[in-house]
Amino acid sequence: MKKVLLVLAVALLSSITMNAQKLDVNEVDQFTGKVKKLTSFYNLAKTDVGIIRGSIVRIDDSRFLSVTCTADLGCVGARDNYIMFLYEDGSSVKLNNDFSDIDCSNEAGSMYSINNLKTEGITHIRLRMSKYYTDGAVYGTYSLTDLVNAVK
Repeated sequence: MKKVLLVLAVALLSSITMNAQKLDVNEVDQFTGKVKKLTSFYNLAKTDVGIIRGSIVRIDDSRFLSVTCTADLGCVGARDNYIMFLYEDGSSVKLNNDFSDIDCSNEAGSMYSINNLKTEGITHIRLRMSKYYTDGAVYGTYSLTDLVNAVK
């Protein structure tokens, strides 16, 4: 009996820790079937000037990364904004199209489409907003892959 309870406890604990990312929005429209999911913001990278934080947004089959930094790097939605990902193998990917409206408030986040982004093996992130950029090593409880999987 003790072994059965132990197995059940381990299974319950595993299921809780595997899906611990919080979803702020988790909706499916009952008429259209349209899916909307949004994770909370989590730390993605630690830089010399602050923390890069991100949230994943899913609308139907499209996924976006909403990203911000605790340091003031300028405005979101600016023409020259970008985010870059450096991978373990030395390759990198740069996303140039910030879909956010221009907003210079501290809470605002840039929005990048990540539909075709490889999220495994990221070691560093560079975030550029209208004034400055910062580089950071991946840091936080959850990886970008974990957050993308949370909105599946």
